[in-house]
Amino acid sequence: MAPGIEQPRPLKRPGLTWILATERSFIGLCLQTYQMLEVDPMEPENTHSSAGIRVLIRALAERPLENIEEHLVIEPMTAPQAGDIASDEVVIAVRSVAVGWIDCLMTSGQYQHMPRLPYCPGLEYSGVITAVGDAVQAERATVGDPVFVDCFTVGPRTSGPYQSAGGYSSYAVVPAS
Repeated sequence: MAPGIEQPRPLKRPGLTWILATERSFIGLCLQTYQMLEVDPMEPENTHSSAGIRVLIRALAERPLENIEEHLVIEPMTAPQAGDIASDEVVIAVRSVAVGWIDCLMTSGQYQHMPRLPYCPGLEYSGVITAVGDAVQAERATVGDPVFVDCFTVGPRTSGPYQSAGGYSSYAVVPAS
């Protein structure tokens, strides 16, 4: 901290300082995660790797920064294969994910939608399809298609079967629709 600049105090409700500090923590986490994998997530040859990771929030805390420090874990995962998914699902190799204030609010239980614990944050993400279910028509989705995931039907903001499909992971299984 530079001399003469006051250290911002943590806030329970979102303010600009709180949001920026929390988003910086998430961004730092993403960078740390990719360094752990020792890969560049934007290189095409890393899209189809079988090794991956996912971020899980195991409990909620009063403040998002506290939660990130105390209840967030990074665990290894393998890439789901076509035989591991339902006939109407696809596997996405996640290539980019937004760092949003809703994700920050969810970590402290201050958002109107409460995810089931543990959950993987990341509402808005995009990637490349790596596997498709047997019933998915080629006009709908094929391996190699770039996709953007709809945060209203998939991810921690939803209450359906795809609530655990957050973008802070190497792979996500989502409906082809």
